[in-house]
Formats: sequence, structure tokens, C-alpha cells
Amino acid sequence: MKLILLFQILFLSALSFNAEAYKVKDSEVILNDLEDYNKCQGDDYGGRFCQDALERWVKANPKDVFKAAKMTRLRVNAAVAVPFFAQAFEQKLGVCTDADLKLAVIAGLNLPASNKETLAQAKKMAFELCYEEMKEGILKESGTDTYLFKNACADLIAKKALTGLKLAKCKAVK
Repeated sequence: MKLILLFQILFLSALSFNAEAYKVKDSEVILNDLEDYNKCQGDDYGGRFCQDALERWVKANPKDVFKAAKMTRLRVNAAVAVPFFAQAFEQKLGVCTDADLKLAVIAGLNLPASNKETLAQAKKMAFELCYEEMKEGILKESGTDTYLFKNACADLIAKKALTGLKLAKCKAVK
């Protein structure tokens, strides 16, 4: 435990010495502008320090949420961007045709059901807000042995998007 704490302190200290665009204060990365996120992710091995900083940035600068979502999709697991994209739609800043949004939503739909909040956000964007733009990608990625298939079955049936074997397998999913 002491070794982990020492590593975190040394890591954050190194960030503060190497970073010209962002700083570290009280064990937190602080972004001076939105573009600092990319530099931070380039310096950070785990990503959580930078992601926390981006979340704080968006809270203080809500109009940057869509760009923050796209940056997150590029830098970490695409599903991590789902909450940012959901927030963008809440603020009427979302764009259904965006390629990063599509990748993030598909990644979010492909999470285990235990990720309830992210999964619910992904489903809302996929099936309520952007279905016409998303349906092709969802159907393409929905192999019957994926979380995506299990998570999307009820919605795909409701949209009458499935036929044949996929429809039969979907009806069998509980």
C-alpha cells in the first residue's frame, strides 16, 4: 500500500514537472484548457487522473462536453465517452451522425448489464435519440454471442429490426 502511494506521489510530481499546459495540485491534474487533456493522456499511464480532470473541466465548462466526449473516445475505452455524449444530448449539443458517438454507443451497448447507468445512456442514444443513424452499426455489431445483442434485443424487437435466426435467438434472451 505504501509503495502504491509512493508511486502515485512520484507520478503526480513527475506530471507537474513535465507538464507545461496543465498542472498538478493536491494530487489532482488541473487542465488549463480543454486541449490539455490530450497532453495529459499522453503523459499518464492509467488515464484516471486525466479523466477526472476532464470531468471537472466539463462541469465548469459545460459547452465543451461534446468535444470532451470525442476526445475521450479517442483516448480511452470508447464506452467511457458515453456519459459525456449523453450530457451533450441533454444540453442539445449532440450530433447523431458523429462517428465517435456511434463507436461510443456501440461500445456502451456492449458492456455487461451490471454497467446500468452507462448502458441506459447508450440505449437512450441508440434507440430513442439517434436510431436511424445508429441502426446499421448496431445490427452489424450485434453478433448473437455479444453483450450488445443481449442488451439490445428488446429494443431491436420493438423496432422490428430483426428477422429469421437473430429474431428467434433474441426472443429467447432473458
